[in-house]
Amino acid sequence: MSSSNELKVIELTSKISSLKDEYSKDLTAFIQTSGKSKEEKLNGLLKVQSSGNKYFNYIEDLIGDSGLLGAHEKNGHWLASLIENTTEALNLICVHYSVLRDGVSKFSSDEDLLSSIEPTSKAFSNMQRLVASHLKSKEWKCIKNEFEKCSLPTYGFNNRRLPVMNSTMQTVLSFTFGVVFVIVLLVIAFIEPDPSSFQYNVFRVVLSLAAAGVVAVLPGFIEVKFGKWLRATGALAVFAVVYFYNPASLVTEQQSAPPPIEQSQPH
Repeated sequence: MSSSNELKVIELTSKISSLKDEYSKDLTAFIQTSGKSKEEKLNGLLKVQSSGNKYFNYIEDLIGDSGLLGAHEKNGHWLASLIENTTEALNLICVHYSVLRDGVSKFSSDEDLLSSIEPTSKAFSNMQRLVASHLKSKEWKCIKNEFEKCSLPTYGFNNRRLPVMNSTMQTVLSFTFGVVFVIVLLVIAFIEPDPSSFQYNVFRVVLSLAAAGVVAVLPGFIEVKFGKWLRATGALAVFAVVYFYNPASLVTEQQSAPPPIEQSQPH
C-alpha cells in the first residue's frame, strides 16, 4: 500500500479512536450523574446520544463507502483493525440503547419521545455485514443474539450478502462479453459478407465494444490521441482505435473502386 494510503488509514483509525473516546467520556459522565439535578441528567443523556450517533454512524458510513473499503481491503492490518473496531462498536450499541431507553423513560412517558431515540429497521447493517463476513459464526451470532435481546435491528445479520459486483466479476463479465461478441461478428461476417451501410456501422460499434471488453483484462497501458479533441486510455482507447481507425473500410473502398480504364494504343 502506498504511503498516501497508509496515512489515510492512520487518519481513519485515529478518527474512530477519537470518537470512541468522546463517547466513552460522555457515557461515563452520565452514569456518574447520580444525585445531580434532573436537568443535568437530561443534558448528560443528550450528550451520550449525540456522541454515540457520531461514533456509530462514522463507522457505518466508512464501511458503506465501498470505494474506500475496496481500496484498503488488500491491506490485512487495516481490515483487521476495522473489524475489531466494528465488533467493539456493535457490542457498545446494545449498552448505548439500554442507557438511552432507561434514561428517557425516567424523564418522560411520552411515546413519541421514546420512539424518536430508536434506530431504523436497517440501522447498523454495514457493520453487521462486515463482522458476519469475517468473524467466526459463533462470534457474530453471539452479537446478533444480544441485538435481538435488546430489540435492536438485525437486518445486516439476516441479509449478509448484497448483490454487489466486485472487480473480479466485472473483469470476467467484460472479457466474456468481448469474446462472445467477437465470435458472433465472425459468424455474421461469413453469413453476411456484404452488409448494408447501416449494418456495417452497427457491426463497427459492437466490434469496438467487444475489443474494449477483451482488452480490459489484459495487463499494460495504452493511450491514444485524435488531434486535440479526443484523448483515451485503456479499454476506451481500444474502442476509439477500432471505431475511428477502421482498416476494413479502406479495404472495402479499394475493392469497390472501378478498375482503371486501359487506353488502346493506335495501330
